[in-house]
Amino acid sequence: MKKLSIWLLLSCVTALFFTSCEGEIFESCPDMAFEIVKNDTVKTKTSKIDSLIEVSFKANFSGIENTPYEWFVNDSIVDSEIALDNRDHKYVGLFAPGSYEVCIRAETPDCPEGASFCETIIVEEPNSNCPDVNFTMEIEPGTSIGYGFLADFEGIENVTSFQWFINNQQIESPNDSQMGSKYLYEVLEPGETYNVCLKIFTPECIDGTSFCKQFVAGSEVECPITTFEVQAQENEGNYKFIAEIQREDVLYYWYINDTLVGDAGNAVFQYDFLQDNSGQVPGGPGEYKICLAIEAPNCTLEQSEKTCVTVLVENTTVSCPEPLFIIEPINETTKMFIPDFEINEGDTLQWFVNNQLQFEPMGAAWDDYTFTYQFEPGTYEICLKVEREGCNDEKIVCKNITIAGCPDISFNEEQDADSLSYFFYPNAFTDIDNTQIDWFVAGSFVGSSPENAHNNPFSYQFGKAGIYYVCMKIETPSCPSGVEYCKTIVVGEVCPPAPVFDYYPIPNSVDRYQFSVRELEWSFISGYRWYINGELLVTPNGNPFTDNLIEYQLTAGTYTICAVAMSDNCREGSEFCRTIQIE
Repeated sequence: MKKLSIWLLLSCVTALFFTSCEGEIFESCPDMAFEIVKNDTVKTKTSKIDSLIEVSFKANFSGIENTPYEWFVNDSIVDSEIALDNRDHKYVGLFAPGSYEVCIRAETPDCPEGASFCETIIVEEPNSNCPDVNFTMEIEPGTSIGYGFLADFEGIENVTSFQWFINNQQIESPNDSQMGSKYLYEVLEPGETYNVCLKIFTPECIDGTSFCKQFVAGSEVECPITTFEVQAQENEGNYKFIAEIQREDVLYYWYINDTLVGDAGNAVFQYDFLQDNSGQVPGGPGEYKICLAIEAPNCTLEQSEKTCVTVLVENTTVSCPEPLFIIEPINETTKMFIPDFEINEGDTLQWFVNNQLQFEPMGAAWDDYTFTYQFEPGTYEICLKVEREGCNDEKIVCKNITIAGCPDISFNEEQDADSLSYFFYPNAFTDIDNTQIDWFVAGSFVGSSPENAHNNPFSYQFGKAGIYYVCMKIETPSCPSGVEYCKTIVVGEVCPPAPVFDYYPIPNSVDRYQFSVRELEWSFISGYRWYINGELLVTPNGNPFTDNLIEYQLTAGTYTICAVAMSDNCREGSEFCRTIQIE
């Protein structure tokens, strides 16, 4: 065992009495807070005016510079202060008159549950001297992502300036005066919700007044359904595809295996898969995916949802293979598998062991398609699968092979809550689910695993707490003598014996003593705890001593020294103490 010197520990115990030498870690959450910077529009009454009012908030709390946090309004996130560089710790929002709950929230490694601070604000109606503002909105023809917004200043005189906002974010554009750009164009994400606002300022309305529209981008799109009928023609490999909806204002786009083919605008598409398709979609027997998309008023090709069907093209003139293979041993555990049938150019071969793909020959000039494999003891199914272009039937042949020898077996155990009942899980070995697994406790047979032992544990109820020798045994055709695996299980709370120790002065030292536990034949001791006059001894970094051998400096006096032997299933441990007199 290693030696641990703790004579310097007395300084740690004294100096860190209030800060703990035990190394404990406590969660610490920041005290979140913010203040309303501009509050002249925040009043104590509500209003029914639809205009928006700007309110600013500034976060201010201890540790803010190292804390990422987010802003929420009515439980919806509106801003993030995640990046710790270039933050202004402000949130500026546009609010309609009414009541809102504004919060800042943070999660840190020391505060995984999160901390928050919230205030309820009431926003008053804007200045009654402000005019009514409006704008028009139109979707760009043929798309759901291009939107134009035009400010309507009719009847409003002396507009000082105006601003556009999308989801509370100001859009930078030249609008210093009424002569500035009244038109805003934005590309929006289909399916997302947007709130677009126009805010204007006049000499009588110095705080500004706003008008907003909320909508889902792309909701104006109208795409016809693109289902179609498949008709096999008289000539083999020739098919006709007919769109269910046929309109003059619709363009039709046909795809084969995601490649665009056919004439746009034609609602009927005919194709011969067995013709010479040089430079087009590869033809010949096989499986093809046929898709249709359309373009129509208020529906672009990108917006149209493709409708697809799968067509299986067969060629009855193709002869399918009849795969066979032979097995040649290289040694007791290594075997070679050799195809024994005519292989055509372009054939694909795959070798499987117990349904797992192990080898796929590439078909190169030097490749003879053979498969070599080294086995562990057990029984295996070897399969050869062959695919040939134009042959749609699965061609596969299998053989069983047994390799003599016993597999490596083992198991893991799991206690059922705090009871004396245990589950025993055999670890996987070849053909485990077809092998009977017998269980023994203290040399006596106690039962067998259920079927499909790999997924179904063996359950056993021990009569009382104690230390038990548990074994699993199997016999297989390749292992007729059987093989077993055993381990010792500690059931219930079983405490180790008390750790009797001796002490003696260390030569050529002053007041230093060594304490050593006598040898214990106990393999389940997880460590020790040492005490002097009832105080737990810890290392310089604040961890309890766990060794069976320690050194300590003692001045003259009387001391009670105790050692406690710990084990995983003995919560209290076993204690041995002795009182010593140091002259």
